[in-house]
Amino acid sequence: MRRRSRQGALISSVGFLIVVSVFVFAGFEINNLNSALENNTNKIRSLESELLAYQEMVNSLIKEINRLQEPGMTPGTPEDYIRPPEHGQEQEHETPSRPEEPERERTPDPEQEVETPGQHDVPEILVEPDPDRLAWQTADSINTINSYTIYLRNFPNGQYVNQARDRINRMREEEERQRQNERQRADNEAWQAAGSMNTINSYSDYLRNFPNGQYVNQARDRINRIREEEERQQIIRSNSGSFTDSRDGRTYKWIQIGNHVWMAENLAFNPNRGNYWAYDNIIRNVRTYGYLYDWFTALEACPAGWHLPDDNEWRQLINFVGRMSGNGGDPATKLKAGEGWRDNGNGTDDFGFTALPGGGRLYRETFQQLGYSGIWWSGTETNNTEALYWLMNFDRGDVNRTGTDKKFGLSVRCIRDN
Repeated sequence: MRRRSRQGALISSVGFLIVVSVFVFAGFEINNLNSALENNTNKIRSLESELLAYQEMVNSLIKEINRLQEPGMTPGTPEDYIRPPEHGQEQEHETPSRPEEPERERTPDPEQEVETPGQHDVPEILVEPDPDRLAWQTADSINTINSYTIYLRNFPNGQYVNQARDRINRMREEEERQRQNERQRADNEAWQAAGSMNTINSYSDYLRNFPNGQYVNQARDRINRIREEEERQQIIRSNSGSFTDSRDGRTYKWIQIGNHVWMAENLAFNPNRGNYWAYDNIIRNVRTYGYLYDWFTALEACPAGWHLPDDNEWRQLINFVGRMSGNGGDPATKLKAGEGWRDNGNGTDDFGFTALPGGGRLYRETFQQLGYSGIWWSGTETNNTEALYWLMNFDRGDVNRTGTDKKFGLSVRCIRDN
């Protein structure tokens, strides 16, 4: 009984010493192995073999402990179990007086990490490149219609086909907007240049370069107006002139309008008899507007070969200008001078008549309407005290006709005798 107790104590001591020694030594070797692992893969594999040998040794020790616990068994020495194997060699161990047993299948310890060969080698992971994606990334980095078109040609069923088409459409729309903006800018600049020169040639150049430009209608309209003005000026030059009044040596312009030749200025002759006035009795007004005559004096004031136009001759003038202006037009606007009228009342003077707003000496012998109205006598009387006159106002395009007192002072335009 006492012997069995000593054997049990010895077995426990031996087992504890073996286990501690094994784990201490294994820990030391594992640390060495971890350091060597980074430098030499072959050494790691050798150490793995040694570790497996240690594991087999531990399993053998466990078996031996179990065997010694059986009655009549004697233990071996600790050196039989804790001697480390040589590097590169597996440990051979013989257990004294131990019958052979079938080798048990080793069960790995779940808490012990068992390294496998090449465990610490990080393999290079090669991913097969996606040509569709690479082509799309290339097209996207270039970001042009041509790059996306090449992608669609090479990958007609690619996963980015819709995006490529959408970007091509957006780029084309943007290019079209830029082209339109550029055309509009060039159109505006060309129109401004044509307008600054204001000639038939400048507007013709605009129409030739921008046949669909935004100012085409205006250019055609201005060409027509310039041609009409040139024709009018040609007519005026070929049907106009001047003559000198032999009575005072004053020279007057004349213009042919229709079938009649009219003075192109108001009469400024001083008859030295009858009733006549300078506006506001200021003689310098005569140089611009002529004298104001009462009707009786006006009948005798025109120079030889000229006379005061009657109501019918005035009507022929107004009707002719209206017909020439189209749809009746605004004859007063066509006959009024291009300057001298107040409040933007100037006309276009298309026929060279150059009507000026000389005003009149009207009610209560007061001077009125200078700069606002042009009032001319006709040779036609309505009764013993009144005669007809023709009136143009600054704010109207038509010509009015009515009767007034023969004693009023109005302007005179003479017409040549037939």
